[in-house]
Amino acid sequence: PGYEFFLTVIYYFFGRHYEAVWTIQALLMVLSALLVFLITKEIFQARWNFFIGMTAAILIGFSPDLITMQGMLMTEIFGIFLIILSGYLFCRYYNEDEKSWFSALFLGSAIGLAILVRAPAVFLLFPITFYFLSIKNWKHFLLIVVTILALFLPWIIRNYQIYGVFMATNAAAGFNLL
Repeated sequence: PGYEFFLTVIYYFFGRHYEAVWTIQALLMVLSALLVFLITKEIFQARWNFFIGMTAAILIGFSPDLITMQGMLMTEIFGIFLIILSGYLFCRYYNEDEKSWFSALFLGSAIGLAILVRAPAVFLLFPITFYFLSIKNWKHFLLIVVTILALFLPWIIRNYQIYGVFMATNAAAGFNLL
């Protein structure tokens, strides 16, 4: 339901104009390219150079599929932005000397929103769970899980009231993972 909420916010402020959605999605692609640039800085650190960052940003920013998608009303652009944002926030968290509660909260929020927009983003939880279990930072891991659950809870309650069954995202269930 995340993309529908995203469209609702845009339509609320700009009216039902596709141009507003296309413009905001184009800006999200620019931000995605910028985040990929910044991710390279986080990953390569001392060995990073501008060429590495620009190459990665160009590969995202000028991807023909993504350029085509941003002109459509599809979940991919918003979902990709949230997944890249999650990756960036995870890299920032990983490189912090003193792990911050706010970093864990923002990471959990980004992952939760990404899953609400694109259900296959749930696979982001596997490496993140492995990381937190390996460093034994239970408190921050629990904060991330609680944040994700808090984002899902209103939607789960709504689905239960309407359909009478537990449904975390939508009725497509396993088809989303295919």
